[in-house]
Amino acid sequence: MKRRTFLDGDSDLLPIEFEPSSTKSPTARLSNDIRSLSEQILLRHYDEIRKGELTESELVELIYEYAETQGIILQLSDVEIIKKEILKEETPFGILEPLISNPEVSDVIVSGWDKIFTISNRRVVPCNNLQFESPEVYKNFVDRLLFKAGTFCNTKKPIADGAIGHVRINCVHESICQDGPYLTLRISRFSSVSLKDLEEKGLSQSSILDYLRCLILAQKTILIAGEVGTGKTTLVRALANTIPHSENIVVIEDTPEIKLDHPYTRYLLTRDANIESIGEITQSHCVWAGMRMGMNRIILGEIRDPKAAEAFIDVCASGHAGLSTIHARSCQEALSRLCLLLSRAQKFTDEGAHLRHIGLAVGAIVHLNTCPVTKKRRVFEVIEVSPGVDQPIKKRVIAKYNFKSNGDHYWEFHGSLTQYKEEILDLGLNPSWINQ
Repeated sequence: MKRRTFLDGDSDLLPIEFEPSSTKSPTARLSNDIRSLSEQILLRHYDEIRKGELTESELVELIYEYAETQGIILQLSDVEIIKKEILKEETPFGILEPLISNPEVSDVIVSGWDKIFTISNRRVVPCNNLQFESPEVYKNFVDRLLFKAGTFCNTKKPIADGAIGHVRINCVHESICQDGPYLTLRISRFSSVSLKDLEEKGLSQSSILDYLRCLILAQKTILIAGEVGTGKTTLVRALANTIPHSENIVVIEDTPEIKLDHPYTRYLLTRDANIESIGEITQSHCVWAGMRMGMNRIILGEIRDPKAAEAFIDVCASGHAGLSTIHARSCQEALSRLCLLLSRAQKFTDEGAHLRHIGLAVGAIVHLNTCPVTKKRRVFEVIEVSPGVDQPIKKRVIAKYNFKSNGDHYWEFHGSLTQYKEEILDLGLNPSWINQ
């Protein structure tokens, strides 16, 4: 049976068609009690079921045990229905799996049991006729999904983040939203990514990406700026995969997204406080822990708050090369936002001191955006920064993206103006762009 249709051409503007759920036979619909049993067993024994660790007789015994605790009397036909319902669970994403598998989809958004959308090329696409069978089925699905991601969401913790494989999960509890819970799935399409992959995808021309590779080898800190969904984390992963295998890397994230093909990588995750308001582990805690872990390179998933900004800039200014991302709409705005965060962390220091500190810590800023004409993710600008003499910080434009309404586009690249030319040459690198 054909479950979905993606039309050619302007597929990002067309709704995704699914077979209506009403086509299911009434005999295939479970009663609320029996469905509840299925959901409970899947929630608590999902890994055992997926791995085939339960025999058929053990599964039947488990069904009867759960039924007894709920005071439910089962017929043999009921047990068979529950068994089939459990064993058909092949993916943690259930009815959303076709969307997760679709390479055009970057995000899946569920704002209610009957409201499912996707994002493709940064445009919202409704999923016609795709919905959960009821609000209760949807809530049970969300609980099970969060359980598999190692987290939970309730009135005491109404916002939860987690990840399953290459999918990042965000959930907002129904107590603080309408028609919820809200579920957002962000999909990473690269299990492993290289700069060559990004060149083939059209993110930038080869010389600019090679310039960034040279900065990595020269131990310079690079800050990736951009809005949501512009490919910041993907570029971080590609650049990090060029780090020599002789170095130790510490990766710090809120949810695990940055997986590297590097033998000496350690991963630290932040943690919210528990219901007793203790046990919180912040980004800054992880940064300072990384300093004691013999690291050569620090990768911070995203600079989100003043303390994280202060810790990251301090570490990079002291000689540790780093990689991080920040939400901003230009290189200049990234500088301004970083300066603002530092001013909140160090309230009695003037802006000039913050800018000089940034100039010491950061070697280059890369701005990513989606081209409004081609709808492709692009490197829009690259600047180098350094402490100034007559001014707190000096900026040098290295690359700039230009586009026309007819779809023509090109990059202005001035790699020969880099302030790191001698350091790059001293490493034995002699890229063709360095003298052009």
